[in-house]
Amino acid sequence: MTTVRSFQDLRLGIKTKASIVVVVLAFFILIADSYAGIFGPLLAYLYGSIPFGWMFAKARTGKDISKEGSGNLGVANSFNVAGYSEGIFTIVTEASKALLPLTISYFFFDLDLELSCVLIAGSFLGANFSLFIRFQGGMGVTIALWSMLILSPLTFIIVMVLMFVILKTVKDTYHASLLNFAIAPLILLVVDGRTPLFLLALFIAAIFFLKYRRSMDEFRLRDEMKRRRAESRQRDR
Repeated sequence: MTTVRSFQDLRLGIKTKASIVVVVLAFFILIADSYAGIFGPLLAYLYGSIPFGWMFAKARTGKDISKEGSGNLGVANSFNVAGYSEGIFTIVTEASKALLPLTISYFFFDLDLELSCVLIAGSFLGANFSLFIRFQGGMGVTIALWSMLILSPLTFIIVMVLMFVILKTVKDTYHASLLNFAIAPLILLVVDGRTPLFLLALFIAAIFFLKYRRSMDEFRLRDEMKRRRAESRQRDR
């Protein structure tokens, strides 16, 4: 519990987020052995940084989802704050941040696993720390799930089943989410065993643990928002 609270108390400022982005991208450049390895993660980061959900919600409803609900720019907060159509649009565009890099890897690089993982890592980094909106972002869960589905389908199925079991067992969705991301890399290592995928899963889990706060528990926020709307309707009668 102490460790969880220490993460809970940690606040990431703009400089810290920018430093994380610079360090990660610099690392990818240093280990690259081709132009694709150098420019691929940079381009993936830029695409991942595009805040589609935020832009669509702002254009359609005038709401700034970075300042309402959980403050996340991802799928769940788009549904909770902006509405159904905005949430669906965010799902599609966030999924594209996994599907587009993997499609490019498939057609031009024979779905090279190491390059694919680096591209996904770049896109995931952009989704979490967007260059275009002061390094704010979502949690990148949609990117992580679609990537796992394509690169390791069996692992995806097992993780989804365990996510459901853990959610039903733990009840507290905040701790359930932390537990899911903690065990996912281990499941991938046992079921799949490929090192690049395992390292990608560790990277995703590390970013998730670094960013996730109880205030970002979308399930709890959704229930609270429903309760407030119901109370508001009762007062208006």
